[in-house]
Amino acid sequence: KKSPGRLIPPCMAGLPSIVDWSGQRSWVAPILLTYPGKGIIGEVGMIAVDANTGRVCAHTPKKELDAAAAKLTQGRRNEIEAAFHRARKS
Repeated sequence: KKSPGRLIPPCMAGLPSIVDWSGQRSWVAPILLTYPGKGIIGEVGMIAVDANTGRVCAHTPKKELDAAAAKLTQGRRNEIEAAFHRARKS
């Protein structure tokens, strides 16, 4: 049986900005790594959404999101897991 692979880390979009380039208007927002009970850990990428169609027109590739998340959490694993367990108990 084939494994589904690793999922993208828990993320949310940050505050978007409207950007115009080459006649295309897009919303651009940072992708933020988050954990329950800890909140925002840091920025791991970007996403751009066409302001007219609502379609994603560009984003940081999953491999880069994973690498940035690993770098942000390196050395903080115990702190993040403790916050996650506190959030599950509440």
